[in-house]
Amino acid sequence: MYIPPQFEESRVEVLHQLICTYSLGTLVTLSASGMEANHIPFHLTPEPTPFGTLQGHMAHANPTWKSFNPELNVTQRWRWKWPKPSPL
Repeated sequence: MYIPPQFEESRVEVLHQLICTYSLGTLVTLSASGMEANHIPFHLTPEPTPFGTLQGHMAHANPTWKSFNPELNVTQRWRWKWPKPSPL
């Protein structure tokens, strides 16, 4: 994904702090029915360094865990701040 240099953040300690502060993320997976996005809580463990381990929790009632394919990549994203409405 292209990120303009003025918006890029590559300091691991800053990224870790953002993840810890805003722990609710969106997990995007691919299933037989297509792409699915689920909001789930994440926990960051700092080991192994330097990037750590990101763990998420999905409720047993959520059907996504049943169709999850560990052979496929998943995408996780955060929204740091919710947008404010702007006048037109």
